[in-house]
Amino acid sequence: MCDLKGPTFIVIKTTDGDVFGGYNSQSWNSNVNFYGDNKCFIFTLVNKHGIKPSKYIPDSTKTNYIYSSYGSVGPSFGYDDIDIQGQKGIQSFPSTYIDTTGKGKLTLTPSKEFIIQDYEVYKCLFFKP
Repeated sequence: MCDLKGPTFIVIKTTDGDVFGGYNSQSWNSNVNFYGDNKCFIFTLVNKHGIKPSKYIPDSTKTNYIYSSYGSVGPSFGYDDIDIQGQKGIQSFPSTYIDTTGKGKLTLTPSKEFIIQDYEVYKCLFFKP
């Protein structure tokens, strides 16, 4: 559904009420590989830590792992920083993206695995990160 549509934002809401997502500056595709560039990022909007909406940029030493796209599962950012697998998700933040808040592995959600209540993909027509 998202393949070859150009830059997109993905916003995820979990059943725990956390809201986070990512920006992909390139088109998604279904090749089993890593892609991306240093314009990609992930973000948190609502979280259990009370962190204000925050943007997390990629570690400059890991630019090959900005996002991955597997045809059999949903979008994935970084090396499992955010990984959508149907109605479930896994997060291993910080892996590719830099934790600027000091909350570590539980920054986006209170556990490594989460249940997705809903997620939406928005095509970007005008955006300069």
